[in-house]
Amino acid sequence: MSPHSSDDMILTKTAVMMMMMMMMMMMMMMMMMMMMMMMMMMMMMMMMMMMMMMMMMMMMLMMMMMMMMMMMMMMMMMMMMMMMMMWFMKSAVLLLMLTYSRERLSKIVIQ
Repeated sequence: MSPHSSDDMILTKTAVMMMMMMMMMMMMMMMMMMMMMMMMMMMMMMMMMMMMMMMMMMMMLMMMMMMMMMMMMMMMMMMMMMMMMMWFMKSAVLLLMLTYSRERLSKIVIQ
C-alpha cells in the first residue's frame, strides 16, 4: 500500500462521514417535520373533539355573544339616536330662540 491510498482512504472516510452527517441531519429534519405535522394533526383532532364536546356549550356561548353584540348594537344605536336628538333639539331651540327674538324685535320696532 502506498501512502496515497491511505490518504484516499482518509478522504473517502471523511466524505462518507460528511454524507452520513448530512443524511442524519436530513433524517432529523424529516423527523422534526413529521413530529410537527403529527402535533398539528393532534391539535386539530383535539380541537375537533373539543368542538364536538362543546357544541352545546359553544352554541350557548355563541348565543350569549350574539345577545351581547345585539345589546351593544342597541346601546350604540340608542346613543346615536340620543346624540341626533340632542343635536336636533339644540338646532330647534336655536331656531326657536332666533324666531322669538326676531318677533320681539319686530314688536319693539312696531311699538
